[in-house]
Amino acid sequence: MSDRQILEPYWASNLKNQIVCKFKYADGREVVASVSQTDEGNPDWDEILQKFTMEEIDTNTAAGVQRHEENRLRRQMEQQRQADNFRREALFMAKSDAFEVDLVRTSTNTELKSKLRKAASIMEVTLLASMIALDNYNMQKVTVDAETSSANTA
Repeated sequence: MSDRQILEPYWASNLKNQIVCKFKYADGREVVASVSQTDEGNPDWDEILQKFTMEEIDTNTAAGVQRHEENRLRRQMEQQRQADNFRREALFMAKSDAFEVDLVRTSTNTELKSKLRKAASIMEVTLLASMIALDNYNMQKVTVDAETSSANTA
């Protein structure tokens, strides 16, 4: 047995003038190496092409590209999932904060409060909370004005 094994060779580029592979040594060490042919010749290059056909290297390259793409898609999906979770949490907190505002909490406008609970965006929460607060403020102002008016006429 030679002092090393050559594992998983693949093309580093479409030019097929550079091979990346692992050299696994008898002591268990693994080294990833980039191997190119030189004008003087490169024994590593020759050894790789003796042990692996061009088609095998092509197949390894295609499999690596596919794994890379699958990993990229998996990372993209995870990032999207995290962004969705963050958005849902921010929306929940915005609704919670809106209902802590006195003019919203004390409002009797159940229709708008129901819409606020079902809001799908922070902008919608802001808009509905503002509408509820303004509506409640105006209702309270009308009540105070009516009480003041009746107290002044009495």
